[in-house]
Parts: sequence; structure tokens; C-alpha cells
Amino acid sequence: PTWTQADSYQRGTGAGANMRLYRNSDASNNQIVEARMRSNVQSFGLILNRIHANQFYAIQIGADNVVIYWKDPGYNTIGTAGYTFENDTWYNIKATTIDNGSNKDIVVYVNGVSVVSASTDHKFGSGSAGLFNYLGAGENFDTDWFAFDTAPSFTTFSPTSPKVGDTVTAN
Repeated sequence: PTWTQADSYQRGTGAGANMRLYRNSDASNNQIVEARMRSNVQSFGLILNRIHANQFYAIQIGADNVVIYWKDPGYNTIGTAGYTFENDTWYNIKATTIDNGSNKDIVVYVNGVSVVSASTDHKFGSGSAGLFNYLGAGENFDTDWFAFDTAPSFTTFSPTSPKVGDTVTAN
């Protein structure tokens, strides 16, 4: 398996390859990880809160779904949603992890739209982030940008007024 520079993007190729590319220089507990990716096979995605090779959260893109799982050391699915992906089409894949009490909340976006979320009590702390793919003979994976926000600011709100059915008048 190899990573090479191809035009303006990185290309991963190789038969029977489980390829991972990490940004080890940074780590955080709450994360926003985003990349623009495409492949001629759907088995690729993002890695979040990576403690080491056998402890992390992953977002896997399949031919017809998005799966959230944690690995410690086996793979455990915690969320899945249907979504049809086309070969050799660029997609912006974004995932967030945030501590929520004793749980870790994970949300996945495809092209800016939330498609699946999960909450798990299997929490990993501060870790690195990256990309992965599983390739067979003649298969490839491309990415032209990758972003890792190590200090995201999440804002939540609960509107109290007006409520559904209330009449609103302007002054």
C-alpha cells in the first residue's frame, strides 16, 4: 500500500491494504474532523479520538450506508444510516465528537447534512485523528484536504419563547 501525490490530491493504492493516515502532532478530547474524499470502492472514512492503533472511533463510508463504530480492540457498531454513495464522486465527510456527561456524542455529516448520530458510554479521551481505507486490487482512495479542529466550540440552546402555536406580533 502506498500514498502518492496525484495532481492536487493524495491517492492511496494497494491490494489488500488497510491504509491509515494520521495527524499525530495534535490531539484533543472534543473534535471536529473533516475531509473531502472519493474512492472507486466504498470502504473509507474518518478516525477520531485515536488513542492507539486499537482504540478509536471511526466513521466508515459504505456503498449504501454510513457506520459509526468504536474499536477497542474489536469493532463495535454504535450507529448506522442508509446513504447512497457513487464511485469516484467527491464527498465532504465531517464528524464531531463531544463529551456529554458520561457519554461521547458523535455526529456525522455528508456534504453538510447530518446523516447519523450516536451516543456511547464507551468513551475515549484525547486522541489524534485521521483517514482510512480498505483497498483491493485496482482500487483507489483520494483526498484533497483534511481538517482537524482540536478546540471546537459547541453551542447548544433551548428556545423558550415563542412556542409552537403562539401568536407573535411585531412592535
